[in-house]
Amino acid sequence: MTRILSYRFSDRATRQSLRNVLSLAVLFLLVGMIAFLTKMDRTALALNINLNFHAFTTFVANHFLTPCFPIFFGLVLFLEWLKPSGVRGGLFSKGFAYDASIGLFALAFQFLAVNLVMGMLFKLYAIAHVPVLGPAVHRWNNWVVAVLSLTVSDFFNWASHVVRHKVPRLWRFHAMHHSQRELNIFTEFRCHPMDSLTASVIQSLPLYLMQVPFTISVACLVIYKYYLMFTHANVDMNYGFVGRLLVSPRFHRVHHGRGPEFYDHNFGAVLSIWDWIFGTSKSFPTTSIETGTDDFPAEHDHAFQNPLPLYLRQLVKPFESGEV
Repeated sequence: MTRILSYRFSDRATRQSLRNVLSLAVLFLLVGMIAFLTKMDRTALALNINLNFHAFTTFVANHFLTPCFPIFFGLVLFLEWLKPSGVRGGLFSKGFAYDASIGLFALAFQFLAVNLVMGMLFKLYAIAHVPVLGPAVHRWNNWVVAVLSLTVSDFFNWASHVVRHKVPRLWRFHAMHHSQRELNIFTEFRCHPMDSLTASVIQSLPLYLMQVPFTISVACLVIYKYYLMFTHANVDMNYGFVGRLLVSPRFHRVHHGRGPEFYDHNFGAVLSIWDWIFGTSKSFPTTSIETGTDDFPAEHDHAFQNPLPLYLRQLVKPFESGEV
């Protein structure tokens, strides 16, 4: 299993085959999207967009506009002062200012565009008569549903993360997330739209099968995002034996490490068990791990200014000739 995951798709014929598969997948999605949109009248389309916007505003309200967020923010600030990772980054760094400024745009896309694609895929699954577990799941205790949903979602997030590292075309989009040299709590939202779309396509099937109620989905998403924000913080924290189960900030910093010795390790988001099971986990003796990646535009290369031009440059970069 470890040997399979360490394969880097270096063979030219393999890369060409992957390009063909990806091209067909994109064509399938475009055709499906057109069919989906043409079947919806304007009222239904407007309602769908309105529901996605409502989901976005609900998430923002439950995530940032509650007493929990300033408490969380203050706790991370204290931990970064008490146990910093030993390298630049964290709250009030240039990276923090940039990631915070583009975070709302990235979130808005994830809820408006990604949810529209997810809706299309759910429609296609229904047309294909893919069986669902929803009726059975809805009879279970809400806590059981929440834990099961987080676990299943986390595994497919791990799987999609591996794919986005291993396939060169997909890596070019994911590289935007890895270009941050000053990890901070808002680095979680530093994502290329195509990277978010790829992850949503891979994660759509288990979400469709589970048919988790909206209220539980929002609660799980808020908990999930809070935890991912913490693991991206500039905090040197390890969990000891609990680290075999949960991803710690130190565990995830290895994944963001700058250098070949860090590549293709520690893909887990919340649960680290997938990396232990599939042989992709790695510990590192030092806590002062430089992060970032080469050949991708980042705010560290410029004096801080209006972030929008750089953000647009980052969105275009993967599509340049020779990149994708």
